[in-house]
Amino acid sequence: MHCLAAYRPLTHFAAYSPETLCVGVARIGQEDQRIVCATLAQMAAPPGEPHGIDLGLPLHSLVIVGETHPVEMEVLNGMYRWAGGGGGESQKPA
Repeated sequence: MHCLAAYRPLTHFAAYSPETLCVGVARIGQEDQRIVCATLAQMAAPPGEPHGIDLGLPLHSLVIVGETHPVEMEVLNGMYRWAGGGGGESQKPA
């Protein structure tokens, strides 16, 4: 997150903002995997804050969502709304 904040002043246009939708993933394929959909501001907030996101232990990946197909947005919106707009998450399927 700190890298994104440092890079932004170097660009001539805003490719992202605090409200940009992101997907955070951690430990994919493991029993404790996490997939979380939230805004960039929520992803950057410390886990102790009300809307902070805690992905747990590494390995983590952050996907900054760009232009999407309507079907992709349905999936992301479903994940996001699942937690009341505060950052949805999906657990490993049974």
